[in-house]
This record gives sequence, C-alpha cells and structure tokens, in this order.
Amino acid sequence: MPHGEEVLPDEDRISGKHIAEYVEKLKGENEALYRARFSQYLAKGLDPVDLPKHFEEVRDRIKNYYMGWFKKLNIEVPQETEEE
Repeated sequence: MPHGEEVLPDEDRISGKHIAEYVEKLKGENEALYRARFSQYLAKGLDPVDLPKHFEEVRDRIKNYYMGWFKKLNIEVPQETEEE
C-alpha cells in the first residue's frame, strides 16, 4: 500500500491531543454527554484530558523495556532524530 509522510498523522494526533481538546470542550458544553462518552475512561480512573500524558508514559515504558533487552543482547540502537 503506497504511503508517505504527508498521509501519516502528526504526533499530536497519535498521542490523543485532539481527544483531550474535545474532552475539554465537551466538559464545558454538556457534562452529561461528556460522562456518557468517556465513562469507561472515568470508571478506570483515567481523566481523558490526560490522554496525551498517559500516552507518553506508556510509550516510554515500552521503549525502556525494549532498550533494556537491546542492551542485554548487545544490539546497537540507532539514535532518534529530531524532526525539522
């Protein structure tokens, strides 16, 4: 399947920032709908506004787990590059 950088979602979208923004808007406009739409998050104690932060935490845990294995197996890991 053809793909390119222009069709991939940006980092904010991947991390759920757009959802957190929607949550903030919905909370202010319709509390009942907010609670209904995000009931599963709320039931598990996760504030949907914190989704980007939670994404970062989970991503870092996964990354650290595999980095540990790479080090144990003496596998060289390429350095991340900053996007311009």
